[in-house]
Amino acid sequence: MKWVGKRSILINSITLNIPKNIIQFSIGIIFFVAFFGKPDFGLVLFAGTSFLLTYSAVYVYNDIIDAEEDSKHLHKKLWKLVGGGFLDTKQAYRIYTGLVICGLSMALFVNNYFFIMMLALLALNFIHSNPKTHFKDSLRKTAVNMTFIEFLKYSSGWFALTSNISYFPFWVVVVLSIAYNLSYIIYKTEKKRDLLKDNKKFFISMGITAIISYILAFFNYGIPLVMILMLIIPSFLIAIFRYVTIEYNSLHSTMITMMTLLLAVLLSFSLILMPAFAVANIHMSNEIDNYTNNMKESIPDYLKSRLNEITLEMEKYEDLDELVDEINDSIMNISNSSLLSN
Repeated sequence: MKWVGKRSILINSITLNIPKNIIQFSIGIIFFVAFFGKPDFGLVLFAGTSFLLTYSAVYVYNDIIDAEEDSKHLHKKLWKLVGGGFLDTKQAYRIYTGLVICGLSMALFVNNYFFIMMLALLALNFIHSNPKTHFKDSLRKTAVNMTFIEFLKYSSGWFALTSNISYFPFWVVVVLSIAYNLSYIIYKTEKKRDLLKDNKKFFISMGITAIISYILAFFNYGIPLVMILMLIIPSFLIAIFRYVTIEYNSLHSTMITMMTLLLAVLLSFSLILMPAFAVANIHMSNEIDNYTNNMKESIPDYLKSRLNEITLEMEKYEDLDELVDEINDSIMNISNSSLLSN
């Protein structure tokens, strides 16, 4: 037990997921740098710490809820905080509370939107794990809930630095969220072949959504080279992993694989910051714009005007403040109308 205890200080639910969470937070930062330039490093560090503290609480809570199940698992009991006997339930709840308070307190000093995102992450994960809701027992509930969770995680770095939504790469984040979510579902399922066989329609619909999102991202954000690399580099690694078995201290090899793929995605986005890749990306983006404009010329006028209306509607808001102001105005108008009618 002493060996397990010492091991759990370095290898547990929190520490194993910190690298993954840093990568996901960093992707939002790279988006920001690509569109706006150098960020405030102090703010990045402060917001990143807030994010890690807040989300680490999620792993402690999950360990508390799954303690009995984890204690019977051959490998999980070696790195699960409660199930492995490293912490008792009271100690775990104290750590959970401390992480939540510290993380959310720091989030308040970042900005209101970032604070709301951290609250939403805690709430969605609570719904996922809590015995009364236990979304994790339902494939479709897990898919929807976890996609929202991953969307918030990939977005957190961006909204820690800006409230701008006109440049926010929404469809790129959707692709990343769906891809990670599918990996998570497959990773968590022991009988993977049965999972894919019994839920063909589900996986096909998720795949189609990801493909459509990818196409929209490819043509909309001026980063076509990044989108291509985002497919090529992880695909190359997956091909390698088919012939290589990775084991590390009895942890499931799939977790290591997911971490490596996340690093590959991060590398894909990081390369755009290098001058040579940036120039190549601009050239490719210009070619795509020319092709798209030529395609638009062949579209009938009535359809073209409709597409312009949709584009203008999508570009209506520059940042979240404008959206919130309009929502508040709408609420005020509805309230005033109700008062007048009474």
